[in-house]
Amino acid sequence: MRKVWYRASLGDRTNTEKFVNAPEKWDSAEKTILEICDELDLPHVVAPNEAAFYGPKIGVSSQRARARRDTAFTVQLDSSCQSVST
Repeated sequence: MRKVWYRASLGDRTNTEKFVNAPEKWDSAEKTILEICDELDLPHVVAPNEAAFYGPKIGVSSQRARARRDTAFTVQLDSSCQSVST
């Protein structure tokens, strides 16, 4: 049986050299990631200051029978993108 868990990697608004300076977008994206984890009751850990420079991310990992942990995939939200209207 496989175990699955999630890692919410968040940014640091005070470090504008490492992370894109778009605090409102960061707040919205991080809030969305954490709300999804909570609403779906996903087993997750919060990793401060581990986001990509352009936005927060959530990694999905699983554990195989021999205790080896693998990252299945990562979803990253880009806080630096401009809004697009159609």
